[in-house]
Amino acid sequence: MHLPIIGDIISFTAGLKFNLRLILFWGPYSPFDQRWHLRQEYKIHSQREALANQLSRFILIYGIANLLLSPFIFIWQVLNLFYGYTELVRREPGVLGSRRWSNYGRLYLRHFNELDHSLNQRLNRGYKPAMGYMTSFVNYSIVETAKFISFTAGAILAALILLTIVDEDVLNVEHMLTLMTGLGVVLGVCRSLIPDENAVFDPEQMLQFVLAHTHYQPDSWKDHAHTDYVQSEFGQIFQLKYVYFLEELLSPFVTPIILCFHLRRKSLQIIDFLRNYTVDVQGVGDVCSFAQLDVGKHGDLKWFAPVRAKPENDAGITNDGKLELSLMHFHHTNPKWQMPKQCEVYLEKIQERALENMQTSSVLQQSLGQLQRSVYNDSQTTSSVVPKVLNNSNTYSHFGSLPHTSIQMSTQLPSTSLAQSSASKADLPYRSLAPLGVLSKIHAQMFESSNSAYFSGSMAPLQTFSSAAQLDMNVSCLFMHELRHKYKHGEYEELEHIKEDQNDDTKC
Repeated sequence: MHLPIIGDIISFTAGLKFNLRLILFWGPYSPFDQRWHLRQEYKIHSQREALANQLSRFILIYGIANLLLSPFIFIWQVLNLFYGYTELVRREPGVLGSRRWSNYGRLYLRHFNELDHSLNQRLNRGYKPAMGYMTSFVNYSIVETAKFISFTAGAILAALILLTIVDEDVLNVEHMLTLMTGLGVVLGVCRSLIPDENAVFDPEQMLQFVLAHTHYQPDSWKDHAHTDYVQSEFGQIFQLKYVYFLEELLSPFVTPIILCFHLRRKSLQIIDFLRNYTVDVQGVGDVCSFAQLDVGKHGDLKWFAPVRAKPENDAGITNDGKLELSLMHFHHTNPKWQMPKQCEVYLEKIQERALENMQTSSVLQQSLGQLQRSVYNDSQTTSSVVPKVLNNSNTYSHFGSLPHTSIQMSTQLPSTSLAQSSASKADLPYRSLAPLGVLSKIHAQMFESSNSAYFSGSMAPLQTFSSAAQLDMNVSCLFMHELRHKYKHGEYEELEHIKEDQNDDTKC
């Protein structure tokens, strides 16, 4: 949404999300019926204009209803935030300076066919790296102001505490407790704005850790993590909590504007999207065609999807490798899934790229050990699990030293029972080491190129470790982003005929 002075902003509040569900799924005239099937008239091309006008009218009705109810919704939002967060802010004043994944961020970072608990676990693992990245940017004017206010508030609070120790009657002074509580809140908020003086500014590495868990980011962020532009865009995905509170408070007044003046204009596009991208799957019903993870139909050539003949109405292409990364993730979470042959060929192609770039890939040579520690920290294992082996740049440089490597791995990996007992079932969306991941291919190649009797004893613990498939997915994600970045800079000659701006008008 574009505002005259502020510019383009992203607003996807809980109220707007509820209204979208009401318009598309729950309402009496929604395109989908109660069985989640698209109504038959929406599949007929000749009725698109009439249906678009009908949908536009209903969106207008919902917008007017939201406008009439906005004062009551606003009062409810104020009461809900007041009673829900007042005690928390009093106990932990710094909570207003903390961050959360925005509703828009959760939608952008979610894979196709990903369940809620899997998304929550993935974003929870990426929370600390994301906080580290955002706190690495320091606005020194704000920091100095926060230090001054913190010093002033702390001095006044300390004096009041000393007076209460000398004479307890000081607490009986009118509004004394309120003043002390307010000073404590101000002190906590100011201290949350002051960064750690020992922090190291390395935004590229921080954003790399974030990408390992969240799996998505625009390609334009690569090598620009230190810029304010990237920090500002990432802040829309990983927003401050007080910004979230303000958005929810203003939502009753912003939602009617979005519905009446922005969403209504998209009615025809919504009707066309529902008709063009709804597929009737036998035994399942109507599903979005993107959920089938068909790289042959919706794959992006810039993400090494299979080359296909361009039809008259070209199928939509997702942004930032959404379909390709979703395919890799779904395969890791469901390793027994019988995928189409074209999808299997695509994943095997990524594996082949990994073997070809094993010596030159910065992801495969440097990031594996750091990701291993990050993943195993969630399972309460020690940070010494395999980092030295995987951090060694010569580990995968040739296969002659593999027997020695396998002995090191077998001695450092924890036992299977210990690994399984340290993580709950809800924390393990990745069931086993997927056969078409980058890391699994590397280990399989190492197994085939070494003494199988030696290496089988060292491979078993890694395959049965609860977070091995999760690590495989993280490394596969980073490597696929690295391949995309290399292609953008012209390192793959067989794809030079594909222009960067080709098919941009068909992206979703």
